Amino acid sequence: MNGIELVRLDSTVLIWLDGVLDSSRAPALHRVLTSVLTDRGIRTIVVDMANVLGVDDGAIGVLAAGVAQLGRRQGPIQLLLPRGFRATAGDPVSLRLVLEQLF
Repeated sequence: MNGIELVRLDSTVLIWLDGVLDSSRAPALHRVLTSVLTDRGIRTIVVDMANVLGVDDGAIGVLAAGVAQLGRRQGPIQLLLPRGFRATAGDPVSLRLVLEQLF
């Protein structure tokens, strides 16, 4: 499917991703994250990657930049990952480590 969906409930936003996240999808992911990160009313970001099949360095870079921006303002991003894994990424390094181990 290769979708990016955004759902907001009060101060929490869920970004739902599926398919392969590669450099061709990185610009769309960047636009979504930028809109979320510029909204001062959002306190919690959950990225649901449970249906993601693969991630390349371009998409990891976009997510890592988002974690860096959010960490300065509010705190970590919550990740829902394939095979039921969950992780909290409070900095770009931890996000990269988690995603590189799973994908």
